[in-house]
Amino acid sequence: MNTNNPHQKEQYSRYVAQLIAGHIRKNLSESQQADLQIWLEDDPANLLIFKDFMDVETRLSSLRTYTAYDTESQLAKLEQLMGVADPETEVLKPALWLSWKRVVAVAAVVFIVFAAGMFFYIQLFVAKGEESQIQPMTNMATLQTANGKIMELSNQQEGILVGQDNITYSAGGKVIDDYPSATMLSLSVPVGGNYQVVLPDGTKVRLNAASQLKFPGKFSDSTRTVELEGEGYFEVTHDVKKPFLVKSGKQLVRVLGTVFNINTYSRQSTVKTTLINGSVRVINVNNQTSLLLKPGQQSIMPGDGISQKKIVDVAEEVAWIHKAISFNDKSFADIMDEISRSYGIEVVYEGPIPDVQLFGSINHSDNLSSVLKVLIASDVIPRLEGRKLIISKDRQPR
Repeated sequence: MNTNNPHQKEQYSRYVAQLIAGHIRKNLSESQQADLQIWLEDDPANLLIFKDFMDVETRLSSLRTYTAYDTESQLAKLEQLMGVADPETEVLKPALWLSWKRVVAVAAVVFIVFAAGMFFYIQLFVAKGEESQIQPMTNMATLQTANGKIMELSNQQEGILVGQDNITYSAGGKVIDDYPSATMLSLSVPVGGNYQVVLPDGTKVRLNAASQLKFPGKFSDSTRTVELEGEGYFEVTHDVKKPFLVKSGKQLVRVLGTVFNINTYSRQSTVKTTLINGSVRVINVNNQTSLLLKPGQQSIMPGDGISQKKIVDVAEEVAWIHKAISFNDKSFADIMDEISRSYGIEVVYEGPIPDVQLFGSINHSDNLSSVLKVLIASDVIPRLEGRKLIISKDRQPR
């Protein structure tokens, strides 16, 4: 539903909750079933929410939770809230709960309560509309020269080109004229941004949010050396006489010409290098041990300096290049860190970090409401306060 009217959003959220509850009770009319289908097709996150409701274990868990409530008062509040009471519909009494013939029916009633809870979450986190104003990545970056001057780069451009004696935007337009080519430059991308640079040798580097690349205006005659913090995707121009070196903390990557991704975001100071094609040698600068990577392999260098390598799904590892955030095979904390960087928000946990596995992905074109829907569908309760996203793992009413 596309509307900015808070009252209409509230009514629609209430109606969707009723449709979901009606579906599980199998008493939707044809027009109601059509409305539910429209809602499901409106947003992929809606299908995730629906599947979560339809999960048997979720309903049984809700049944166990529900037995701890004041049954009569909860049902009365539910009927008043959702308007689902019907003269022809029998409200189950606690005395009937011990009848195994009624187990499915009881689960359905509990599910309605569960749906009512979802109504509260939809109303609280989606109907407010605050999160719809928080957009993910845009083109943002600053360029710092050796003399300390910092220039804010155009967000209408995707990147810059470093030439022999000037720097221009990739789509045309000057950034710097007549700068000393021997000077060191630093391209910094803030949270919520990304940017690309084409280096003097033609190598392309795209920086993810909260990243920085240091590089010279002109490479030396023997090597091409840059320094990376954060995450960068490299497409290195082949030059057999001049190896390309990337320094990232204790790690040094040496290549002649290839495509790879380096990620230094980890909470444990782990550096991950993923090879897309060609070959790279990953070196531990402390003890000079090294690994040779083949396409599809990833090296992992923890803070203690012990390197290892494994086969990975390259598409998942570099999803950000294709303007997506992949949830697969990542911890909940790492996913939320990526969301924090991509949307420029702060993530705060009330209690322990939820032990939840998320699947699928979201696009960078999706606003924060898509993230909230995925979290809600995964039994995680988000609360948005300005640009602070507070996470709890509690379905209980507050």
